[in-house]
Amino acid sequence: MLSSFTLLSRRISPPSFCSALRSSPLARSPARTYVSLPSNLEQLWGAIVGGDTVKRAKVVRVKFAQRFKKSRTRQRLKTASTKLQKTHQTFREYKYSRSISLNLPISASLNPELGSGWFDSTGAPLVTKSKNGRYVIPWETEATKKSFYSFLGWQWERFWGTSEGKLIPGEGELKVVKPVLPEEIEGGYLTWLGHASAVFSVFGEDNKIVHILTDPHFTDRASPVKGVGPKRFRKCVGVEEGDEGLEEVGGRVDVVVISHDHFDHLDFGSLEALEKNNNKKIQYFVPLGIKALLTRSGIPSTRVTELGWWDSSTHLGIKITCTPAQHWSSRTPWDRNKRLWCGWVMQSPDDKNSSFYYTGDTGLPRGFPLFEMIGDRLGPFELCAIPIGAYKPRWFMASQHCDPSGAVRIHKAVRSRRTVAVHWGTFPLADEGWDEPRTDLDMACKDEGVCREEEFVTLGHGEGIGVREEEVEEDGVYDFLMGGEEEEEDFEELEELEELELREGEEEIRERQGI
Repeated sequence: MLSSFTLLSRRISPPSFCSALRSSPLARSPARTYVSLPSNLEQLWGAIVGGDTVKRAKVVRVKFAQRFKKSRTRQRLKTASTKLQKTHQTFREYKYSRSISLNLPISASLNPELGSGWFDSTGAPLVTKSKNGRYVIPWETEATKKSFYSFLGWQWERFWGTSEGKLIPGEGELKVVKPVLPEEIEGGYLTWLGHASAVFSVFGEDNKIVHILTDPHFTDRASPVKGVGPKRFRKCVGVEEGDEGLEEVGGRVDVVVISHDHFDHLDFGSLEALEKNNNKKIQYFVPLGIKALLTRSGIPSTRVTELGWWDSSTHLGIKITCTPAQHWSSRTPWDRNKRLWCGWVMQSPDDKNSSFYYTGDTGLPRGFPLFEMIGDRLGPFELCAIPIGAYKPRWFMASQHCDPSGAVRIHKAVRSRRTVAVHWGTFPLADEGWDEPRTDLDMACKDEGVCREEEFVTLGHGEGIGVREEEVEEDGVYDFLMGGEEEEEDFEELEELEELELREGEEEIRERQGI
């Protein structure tokens, strides 16, 4: 019997071709039947027009075979892909629940209405990761999803000069003095070094003063590359790298707290300068994920404490608590939100009963009482450092940086007795003018009924301020008892009349006695 290969390789007449095709294995085997053959094969022969009919039949057979194999392959791949996707989804959900359930209280639960983040039984937000292992904001997960195209859009606007204010101060417009940390304090003291760098001087154990430095940055640029990036308006007098004055300030620092990993807050040149000029073995407090960066830079791991939101640690009598903030993190295009961001609360020993708060970079949450929770749990605060700069354009910055109006609302929410404005007047990071945050703060305080000179103050670089003095003094007590300034004046007049009557009475007595 002729095989199919022999049949297709020889030129034969139509009748013999039809009979051979009926008796060939191609026609008898269902598994190899690629084309349903008509009963009258002569009709098939007649339908094929041309000279070399055997070669044409071979082409038809091959084409149908290829189509059949491709369709079967596609179906199998589609089925396998569906099964693989289901398997990956199940595994990712399992891995997700395992990864973010670590160190969570039993009462913790997911709240889909607030962004599918983790919250404790009181509604306070807990550290939450997305399914791909990146940190998210529990109450507003969309706030961390800034696209690269939105960044390019902002840069395009900035290139064409959309800022209405003066971005860089002129000579003599920005006050800078050499900072001096206090030798004695009453309750607490804050020295602003520029941008987000400030020194909280508070009482620790045995009534010793502990100096806590926030986000140290002394170098000229907030950038990973020297000579490129936002340049400091004025050199950080007395604390810049290589300055002899760094020994005066940096040499007295006991604790450093870092809020997140952005280059204007975590500067390794500044940390290196601190380490060279400090013999106290500074203890560093950082949010989750940043410890590895510090240890790789040469800082011993025993001197770095890594905390998550609401976690606390005590050092030199000061209880330091990591608090939530609305921001994000990144140092390269590939590690976005791989490390946590936070604020810091510093509490003196119980006998001092004083609390201090640095918010870190933060936006003002929409419809979520984050700062009211912080104030209720850890406040009220004697001194706060709240950012007021890098807030324009609002369509791009609102979710990550509060404006002066939002800063005043945070000040009121956490019940701060006195707040110092930070994160302004140092680097050209956004589109507002260098002094615009201060002027906007004036209007915001006026609208919110906050005393600009006493409650929410702005300082020059290197200046400092203590806690507010007690408002209820002797005159205040009289004012309170008498019901106001007018009645207090009446009270003073009454005292003068009594003194006058007393003197007249004494003179009459002397006259009667003949003195």
